[in-house]
Formats: sequence, C-alpha cells, structure tokens
Amino acid sequence: MSVDNRAFVAKYSRLLRKKLASKLIVDFLARRSVALFPATRRLFHLYLKTASPNEVPHRRLDPGGLITVSAPIDARMEAHLRSFERYGRGLGDRVQPGRLELSIDLKLYELQDCDLLPWLGLTVHRPCGLVLDGGLDAQPRLVSRKRPVPGLVISLVDTPRGHNHYFHFFERLTLVMRALKWVGPETPLTLLVRDSLSSYQKAAIGALAARRPGLRVQAVANYEIVQPERLLLLRRAPCPMICWFTLAEEWAEIGRMIREDYGPPPPGPTDRRLHLSRRQQKLRRVVNEDALEPVFAKHGFELVLPDTLSHVQQVHLIAQARVIAAAEGAAMTSLMFAERPVRMIMMAARDTINPFWEALAIFLGHEFIYVEGGHAQWYDAFKVEPAALDAALSEPLPEAAPEVTLGAAAI
Repeated sequence: MSVDNRAFVAKYSRLLRKKLASKLIVDFLARRSVALFPATRRLFHLYLKTASPNEVPHRRLDPGGLITVSAPIDARMEAHLRSFERYGRGLGDRVQPGRLELSIDLKLYELQDCDLLPWLGLTVHRPCGLVLDGGLDAQPRLVSRKRPVPGLVISLVDTPRGHNHYFHFFERLTLVMRALKWVGPETPLTLLVRDSLSSYQKAAIGALAARRPGLRVQAVANYEIVQPERLLLLRRAPCPMICWFTLAEEWAEIGRMIREDYGPPPPGPTDRRLHLSRRQQKLRRVVNEDALEPVFAKHGFELVLPDTLSHVQQVHLIAQARVIAAAEGAAMTSLMFAERPVRMIMMAARDTINPFWEALAIFLGHEFIYVEGGHAQWYDAFKVEPAALDAALSEPLPEAAPEVTLGAAAI
C-alpha cells in the first residue's frame, strides 16, 4: 500500500470507529430513556447539567489574579510564533519583541458535600446534582459503594480513558503542585489517585509525596463513590493550550524530582541524537518514516521506540541527549527530563500545527525547530519530505550549549 493510501485509510478508519463507538450509542439511548426521570437519573448516576463552583458554597484558597511567566526568545523563535497569525492561531500580545509572555487564571476552591465518580471522571455537588468538574456523560452505572475520605482532599483521578495519557497526567500534576504551594507545605492533605497506575505515574506521585510533609496518597477504585470531607477543586479559565505551560516552575520541578529519584544514567555519551518514533502508535504517525531513516542515519541519529523502553530508560536517554527529533505527540513531554539544553526538532502536519510545545522548550531553556509536514487533520498520519528534514538536521549546533539553569526563566 502506498504512503498516501496508508494515510487515507488511517484517517477514515478512525472516523468510522468514532462514529460507531458503543459509548456514543449508549449515551444517545440513555439521554432519551432513563435520563428523563429523576429517580432513574439518581439510580444510574446520570448527571446532565453543569455548574461553576462559584454557584455552590465554597471558600477560595488561591491568591487571586493571573499567574504570569515570561522568557526571552530569539528573532527566529519570535518569527516562528508570529507566523501562526496567518493560520488564525496567533498568540496576539503574548509574543512581545524578544519575549514570550503567558498567563493563566487559575482558581482553587474548597468545597464540601461533593462526590467524585471515578468511572466517569466527574465531580458532582451532592445536594443539587450538578457537575462541577468533568464532562457530561450519560453512561448509566449501578454503583452504590461509598468511600468517605476525612480531612482536606485533592484529586488526581482523571477519566478512565484519559488517566494514563502521558502528557495530560503531568499537566494535571503541575496544577496539583501549584495548589499544594497555595495551601502550604505543612497542611495535612490526602491526594487521591487511581488504584491502577503506570510506572511513570507511581514514580512522579512517589517523588512528590516524599518531598512534601503531610501529604498522604490514597488509591481509589473505579466503581465507587468517593466522598471527601473537604475537597480542593482547581478550575482554569479557558485559554490557548500553550498557556498550559505557564506553570513552568512546576514542569521543571517534576523533571528534577524524577531525575533525582531515578539516579544518574549509566556511563555513556552525553551528546546523543535521538529520533523518537511513533511508528507503533495509531495516531499522528509519520507514514513515510522508512524513507526518512537514511536521512536520520546520515546525521548520526539513533532510532528510539519509546514504547519498548521502561520509563527509567526513557528518562536516562533524554538526560544524555543533545538533539531530539520526534513527530508531534505526548513523548515530547519527556523534554522536561533533559539535564542540559537540547535542540528539539518537531515534525507535524501543516494543517494542525498550533503553538504549544514551543513553550515547554522555551521555559526550560531548550532550542526548538519545526519541520512542516504534509496536509492532514487532527490525529491523522502525515508525510514529511526528506529534503525538509535534511535541512533541519543539517543546521549546525552551537559550539557549546549555553550555561543556564533549566526553568530559571520561569521563576
């Protein structure tokens, strides 16, 4: 099958799977049957209306105002970020002459009388039955087991499908870490997590708990109703996704904690050139990767399949890297584990590229180069021209990496 045909099949097979998903069918039927009656809505935990935490009794624990971060950028990066304006995805005044400035509006609420429903990833205010956090999802379940949790509680329990997503787990962890700073390091607090965690999640949560007195980690099952005595709930106002990296201090802190706990990498070169492949992934694959391998080999790159390595091995590899090339995807999150400034070369489809990973590179002191791929929609496989990749890989590296403290620009 040709490269173009593989991209076509990947795109439309995914669309077909989404349209015929059993979850959508169940949602459609439930909304038109058991969700119509209050008694069955309560019995099957069907919550179809949302509310802001401001609409229920609460106490605000955040300091108020925007959280802002800025870092210097060179002329090349400034031109790159401004180029998104022609696609209607510009950053406006967030890009200043010689600087990138990001901000978020993050609020921390203390609430009572809330239920956490892990099988839906919802936070519900019990007296009014309104969803305070999470999406509306009519998936009927007969769940009656309740788990009271005393004291002050904060949750890392995401949806069943999303809780193992590499990037989103760490992004959510940065929010929790900022909340922990606001309530104070000595405040007794319970952190809720799922009872089925990946190795990298266990490492990150263990590293955080070891460094924060008073933090207790409690695992919860999928099918139980968790009832915190007092719940800390974070709400971030809508913003461009690049602003998710405003908490750059926390991103850098996660990288440091896990590097420390994993220990130094085994003896080896510290200038490795890594090609992180997505060939085993269903989404956002480079469909002509075989044609690109000679280009990578010409420039001394090692082929790395992250899915075949333990998380310790992945972190150690990144710590030894000088240049990392990858298709746009969650594996780029591992940039936070680099011990020294690296060059990140990202390949992405021209129709879907948004300013995003650039911020992680900028605020952690790294260099970023973008290689534009062919036309493709969100999550679809795409093609990269060997000549475009060769041009990016041919750019000379600085004679010496700049001496910077990673994350310093964000503090």
